[in-house]
Amino acid sequence: AEYKAQVRAGKAHATSPKEYVIESIVNPSAYIVPDYVQKSNPHVSAMLADFGKKFTYEALDKLAEFLLTIDEAAAVKDGLMPAKAAETPPMSEERQSAMAAGHAAYQVAVR
Repeated sequence: AEYKAQVRAGKAHATSPKEYVIESIVNPSAYIVPDYVQKSNPHVSAMLADFGKKFTYEALDKLAEFLLTIDEAAAVKDGLMPAKAAETPPMSEERQSAMAAGHAAYQVAVR
């Protein structure tokens, strides 16, 4: 709900997980996950805001694709992306935990 409020206010614009990842990199203040809001300046992200100038669109696209694949199992389970035809090898518990954390951040953002 919070992310959708930012969309309605015209501050955020992503309509898919990939767009959300790219937007979070190039415009980190478009939506700040509540647990990461700075008390001193709640409308400005603590994340560096110049990554949009340091990456090409192609690099951002590839980075977003990569970040989404590390959480693919949870995204598929939640219906956020289609299951791939090919099976992927099992992941370590450490990597699964890291993926779950990224997916949880997205879920918080879009609620």
